[in-house]
Amino acid sequence: MSIEINKVIAIEYNLIDANTKEQLDSNIGGQPLEFISGKSHIIQGLEDKLVTMNVGDKAEVQVEPAAAYGEYKEEAVQQLPKEQFAGIEITEGMSLYGTGENGETVQVIVKSFTDEEVTID
Repeated sequence: MSIEINKVIAIEYNLIDANTKEQLDSNIGGQPLEFISGKSHIIQGLEDKLVTMNVGDKAEVQVEPAAAYGEYKEEAVQQLPKEQFAGIEITEGMSLYGTGENGETVQVIVKSFTDEEVTID
């Protein structure tokens, strides 16, 4: 029996870089990742595979950039004044959420920072 749309799905995962084989993230042994199918809560390429699976199945899923977050765009890297991050203890690699130009929620990653500037991607 495959998983239906609009159902809560819980998964355990290991996220591995397909090129370097480096483990990037994992929740094995911790809390499962839960989402509602059909609501675009996770990347489309992964959800497309998960909804065809049965409860208890295991699979190795490789998601191409077009079915995930898209190809890397160098022009998305920006330098912003550090005062825009007042009250936030900045660290390299941290994820932050903000509001985009059209009011949408955007996620950025801190690439580096100085006393004056924060480079985000």
